[in-house]
Amino acid sequence: MRLAVYIRSVRTARGAEQVSANVACGLADLGQQVDFLVEADQGWVLDKLRRHANISVINLRAAGSSRFMHRWYQLKVLLRSLVMRAPDAASADSGWLRQLLRLLSKNDPPVFPLCRYLKSKRPGSMLSYLNDTNLNLMLAALLCRGDTRYLPSVRNHIST
Repeated sequence: MRLAVYIRSVRTARGAEQVSANVACGLADLGQQVDFLVEADQGWVLDKLRRHANISVINLRAAGSSRFMHRWYQLKVLLRSLVMRAPDAASADSGWLRQLLRLLSKNDPPVFPLCRYLKSKRPGSMLSYLNDTNLNLMLAALLCRGDTRYLPSVRNHIST
């Protein structure tokens, strides 16, 4: 079974970044084929992951992705969200729409590369870390049909 781990970057290799790499290595050591998806291809942790036989590192922002398709998929997410929330859209509290527009315009989520990955590789489960990547994954899940189980997660450290 193919599994996927998705995090924006492992540049600093601390906190959730280190946890995601450890989970990927642990699953790969158990014989699972793991795809490690990132948006920024930098950091020594990626070199370590690339040396593992059962881990493939995939950069979602690599060249080769059409800018038009990228924006088209973001528009599809916006339209699908509007249709799903149509009864609520007319209400005075439409803060969700403002937040979605801000997410799509400022964070520039890689919805098209995620959908392309999900359709071509069809992982059994996909684990994402941190708020931004969790939202990106859920936006892509709106458009991609399949049997993939999505597991968004957030790691917090309680300091003293």
